[in-house]
Amino acid sequence: MAYEKNELMLKELTGSYGAFADPSILTAADDIEDDFTEEANVGYVRMGSQVLNLNDTFAEYKAGTPHIKIRKDLTERMVGFTFIANQFNKTTLALLLNTTVDSGAYDHAHLGSDAPTKARKGWLFKGYLVDGTTEIKIALYAAEIVTEDKSSAWSGEDYVDLPVTLECFEGSEWEDDPTLAKTKNYGMIQLQAAS
Repeated sequence: MAYEKNELMLKELTGSYGAFADPSILTAADDIEDDFTEEANVGYVRMGSQVLNLNDTFAEYKAGTPHIKIRKDLTERMVGFTFIANQFNKTTLALLLNTTVDSGAYDHAHLGSDAPTKARKGWLFKGYLVDGTTEIKIALYAAEIVTEDKSSAWSGEDYVDLPVTLECFEGSEWEDDPTLAKTKNYGMIQLQAAS
């Protein structure tokens, strides 16, 4: 395998959330962004902080003495995405910190014991490889913020850090249509093809 210095994901991503119309009908000729309607922009993702989690759980069947593995089946796949957000406004603050916001002459983001219901949104992250011309996009069709520690650092010397942990769920198109291939139901990584 040849070493290609331009195929490194180095530049920071920008993140936004909204809704995907119907990602199940997309082909390799379609841009995932054409299926996405942005509701709000989260801002920059701190470089080096993004982690795409793919965790698989298997069931094994063994027989004999000593044991011989007969089969190993995938029983669960969990997809998640964690990152540090560096900018926010009142709508993203409400979503990321799970607060209720009252708007008027002042915007009040209430920190209470009875948090509002978390919404599942579509998420789209966009950036470039180190060459600066090859675009990369990460799409999550339906993700819920499950951040446990919502601490934010207000150091005065750096941008405010807001940790975000997303857990992916199956997009509604796959839930409603059992004929769709379940290998595509959480999201995708889209890389611009070489021209």
